[in-house]
Amino acid sequence: QGGSHGSRTVDYLVGERQKIDFFTSLTDEIWFEYFFDTKVLRLPRKVSFKLSVAQETENPFENKIIRSYFAGGEYERLTDIVKSFSAESTYYEGEIRLTCDGEKRWFRISLQTEWSHDENKPISLFGMLSDIDEPYVRLEKIEAVGEKANCADVPVSQLQNEVLSLTAAQANSLMQYFK
Repeated sequence: QGGSHGSRTVDYLVGERQKIDFFTSLTDEIWFEYFFDTKVLRLPRKVSFKLSVAQETENPFENKIIRSYFAGGEYERLTDIVKSFSAESTYYEGEIRLTCDGEKRWFRISLQTEWSHDENKPISLFGMLSDIDEPYVRLEKIEAVGEKANCADVPVSQLQNEVLSLTAAQANSLMQYFK
């Protein structure tokens, strides 16, 4: 009976992985999971194809393709964030700048660790990267106009042309960024 139970567990896990692949294929975000003990990065099929990296990549931090996405200093900052996790602090959300197709873009990064309390060490790290470059750059422009208005005694009406008008979708993206 032990073999039967083991087989059902494997079938269940395969089914769960297929569900994850399905749901992540419906989004534009980059989803990932990293296993600390085996040093394996697991990517959904769509993300794997998009990044030109195998779905399961051993030692991802030594992989040249993966490292090429990190702009100056961002790889080190990410590893510092991962090292800062503890049993009490298992979640991080912030911005990171990555290089995509030779262009530096801003992403919102959300990370969650699964922690072994018995062994007091991380088991896995899962996360998501969302491209926020357009609203982030737009926000930088709005802040720059505000600084010019405050520092140069220039009427805001003269600076309004520097800020592009927002469509409803762009305003929604900006509000999502602020969440």
